[in-house]
Amino acid sequence: MITVFLDRDSVAMGDDIDPHVVAWQFDDGATPGDVLVRALAEHYLANVAGEVAWAYEVGTFTLDRYPDFIAPRAQQTVTAAAVLQPGPGRWAALPLRRRVLEQPFLDRPDWAAGDREFAVNFHYASEGQVLDLPSLTSRLRPNRHS
Repeated sequence: MITVFLDRDSVAMGDDIDPHVVAWQFDDGATPGDVLVRALAEHYLANVAGEVAWAYEVGTFTLDRYPDFIAPRAQQTVTAAAVLQPGPGRWAALPLRRRVLEQPFLDRPDWAAGDREFAVNFHYASEGQVLDLPSLTSRLRPNRHS
């Protein structure tokens, strides 16, 4: 068995009172993709009104150990997937690095944060709406006409 520590950004004032870190156990063959699927299935991410996005970070972390909690600290990570929340309680994932998502943690000893311990992180973005090119152009250049 391995332990994977998950952490996520706060989404609003008051959301950061308690740490968001959880520690989940997985079989030895577990991959970052397995962690992503479980995080979405078990509603680990905050449910936010409106369209938002999360960047799923995988790689090398250290674990700062305190009496009441453990805090993963990113050292060298990649964004392995984007997670979109098109509406409350609905999730969609966009794999960005499939090879990273499918590689077992134990095949990457450089990712280990401790003895059979690994970590991942979700970074929050308050905007996550998917836009077609005309909408994107209008949003980014509202006062220009091409």
